[in-house]
Amino acid sequence: MIALEALVGCPVSRLMLDHQVALLLVDDASEGQRVSATLILEEAFELTLGPEAHLVDPDDPTTLGPTCRLLHQTISAASAADGGALDLQLGDAIALSLTPTGNYEAWELSGTGVPSVLVGPA
Repeated sequence: MIALEALVGCPVSRLMLDHQVALLLVDDASEGQRVSATLILEEAFELTLGPEAHLVDPDDPTTLGPTCRLLHQTISAASAADGGALDLQLGDAIALSLTPTGNYEAWELSGTGVPSVLVGPA
């Protein structure tokens, strides 16, 4: 397992789209900034919004619309398997799931207060 507990409680402060989906995650706790990180998704992923599931491909602009619902949502659960499969829960009814294909860099996490992770081809 890849330790992603630090992401829990972080809101999505900014969403960037450009052949990838990038989430800026900043948790400004009352005692100072706990996390300031960027999560970059480069492979296709499933985004579940309540009862609706959407396949989002960062290289296909026609699929990116549902990602706007991630903005200002707070991560309530985060996990990543040793093989790199990423699962996030945001708020009450949003889930993001990315299973790497092994062909490209699937996702990357970097910043303050989080482990640096790059999931890509072996």
